[in-house]
Amino acid sequence: MKTILSHANLIDCVEPKLRPDTAVLIEDGRIRAILPSGEADSAGGDAQVIGSRSAATPYRVLISSW
Repeated sequence: MKTILSHANLIDCVEPKLRPDTAVLIEDGRIRAILPSGEADSAGGDAQVIGSRSAATPYRVLISSW
Protein backbone atom coordinates (compact mmCIF):
# COMPACT_ATOMS: atom_id res chain seq x y z
CA MET A 1 0.00 0.00 0.00
CA LYS A 2 1.25 3.47 -0.90
CA THR A 3 0.35 6.68 0.91
CA ILE A 4 1.41 10.24 0.13
CA LEU A 5 1.42 12.96 2.77
CA SER A 6 1.04 15.95 0.50
CA HIS A 7 1.65 19.70 0.93
CA ALA A 8 3.52 19.23 4.20
CA ASN A 9 6.07 21.51 5.79
CA LEU A 10 8.98 19.17 6.45
CA ILE A 11 11.83 19.70 8.89
CA ASP A 12 14.67 17.25 8.39
CA CYS A 13 16.76 16.76 11.52
CA VAL A 14 19.90 16.18 9.46
CA GLU A 15 19.56 19.54 7.72
CA PRO A 16 17.22 21.41 10.10
CA LYS A 17 15.61 23.93 7.79
CA LEU A 18 12.00 24.12 6.70
CA ARG A 19 11.10 22.50 3.38
CA PRO A 20 7.66 23.91 2.48
CA ASP A 21 5.12 22.20 0.22
CA THR A 22 6.76 18.78 0.43
CA ALA A 23 5.33 15.31 -0.18
CA VAL A 24 6.34 12.16 1.65
CA LEU A 25 5.76 8.87 -0.19
CA ILE A 26 5.25 5.95 2.21
CA GLU A 27 5.13 2.39 0.92
CA ASP A 28 4.71 -0.71 3.08
CA GLY A 29 5.30 1.34 6.23
CA ARG A 30 8.58 2.85 5.02
CA ILE A 31 9.44 6.23 3.56
CA ARG A 32 10.37 5.69 -0.06
CA ALA A 33 10.71 9.28 -1.26
CA ILE A 34 10.60 12.91 -0.18
CA LEU A 35 9.86 15.25 -3.05
CA PRO A 36 8.11 18.50 -3.97
CA SER A 37 4.32 18.14 -3.76
CA GLY A 38 3.98 19.00 -7.45
CA GLU A 39 5.85 15.80 -8.35
CA ALA A 40 3.95 13.52 -5.97
CA ASP A 41 1.11 12.54 -8.32
CA SER A 42 3.44 11.12 -10.95
CA ALA A 43 5.64 9.34 -8.38
CA GLY A 44 2.79 7.92 -6.32
CA GLY A 45 0.77 6.20 -9.02
CA ASP A 46 -2.12 4.53 -7.20
CA ALA A 47 -1.23 5.95 -3.78
CA GLN A 48 -3.77 7.26 -1.28
CA VAL A 49 -3.16 11.01 -0.90
CA ILE A 50 -3.60 12.66 2.50
CA GLY A 51 -3.61 16.44 2.77
CA SER A 52 -4.35 19.26 0.37
CA ARG A 53 -3.91 22.97 0.07
CA SER A 54 -7.66 23.55 0.11
CA ALA A 55 -8.22 21.87 3.47
CA ALA A 56 -6.53 22.50 6.78
CA THR A 57 -5.08 19.06 7.45
CA PRO A 58 -2.61 19.26 10.31
CA TYR A 59 -0.52 16.20 10.97
CA ARG A 60 2.81 15.56 12.56
CA VAL A 61 5.11 12.70 11.82
CA LEU A 62 8.09 11.84 13.98
CA ILE A 63 10.53 9.52 12.34
CA SER A 64 13.39 7.96 14.19
CA SER A 65 16.35 6.22 12.64
CA TRP A 66 17.03 4.07 15.71
